[in-house]
Amino acid sequence: TVSTIEHEFSLERRSVRYQKNIKGQLEKLKECVENPKKWSQDKELKDVQDLKSQIQSTENKLRMSERSFQEKRRGSEHKIQRVEDSISRLKDIIQHYQGLNSSWLIFRDPTKAIDYLKEQGYQSIEDIKNKEEEEEEILDKLKKQVGELEKKS
Repeated sequence: TVSTIEHEFSLERRSVRYQKNIKGQLEKLKECVENPKKWSQDKELKDVQDLKSQIQSTENKLRMSERSFQEKRRGSEHKIQRVEDSISRLKDIIQHYQGLNSSWLIFRDPTKAIDYLKEQGYQSIEDIKNKEEEEEEILDKLKKQVGELEKKS
């Protein structure tokens, strides 16, 4: 209160200049107190506990958003890994087929290469190449999705 401040600073015993200086400092202090008070009223905060509660709520929302983002990212990364593995497997099949096919030219036995394709679930090398193209397109889409997710965060 004013009487406490007067007693604390012994304003009645000080010079006018000192009192004006103190008055200026008190007015600045009053502004500093009123600005947060007005802000808290604008935000409809009744007390500091309301502010703490609002901060906690915002932090929780932020954590949930971050967790959701990480889960989406992990899911996309898992899908990317799966597609990359599939593409790698298809390339291995093509390479093995080409090896069998070139040995066919030497040994005149085309059935080994064809049987190998059938064992892998394909009827022709074109089927594998088409599947590889599809997987490459899926991979590109997944990588774009991850890029968009990262831009949003």
